Amino acid sequence: MEIGERLEDALAREVLEETSLSVDVVSLVELFQYVERDGNERVRYHYVVADYLCRKRDGAPRAGSDVSDARFVPVEKLASYELNPDALRMIRASFPGV
Repeated sequence: MEIGERLEDALAREVLEETSLSVDVVSLVELFQYVERDGNERVRYHYVVADYLCRKRDGAPRAGSDVSDARFVPVEKLASYELNPDALRMIRASFPGV
């Protein structure tokens, strides 16, 4: 995020920069945190992740600088990908009943 930038605006900007997709931000799905500790139990990383549901407005997925691939995948086929369990859980939470 940039100073003074609204979270939803930063999200739409980052999605465009990293995937070439223009999106409308719909709603917050979940907020969670991940803490990684070293062998001495000192915190190495502490991430707070805000997972938002977005709707595609325009564009086709294209990988940006920090990913090797970008594509749309049916929710029922996500298990065949090596996704972080928290990411998979949050994606599924966005599509109840699927």
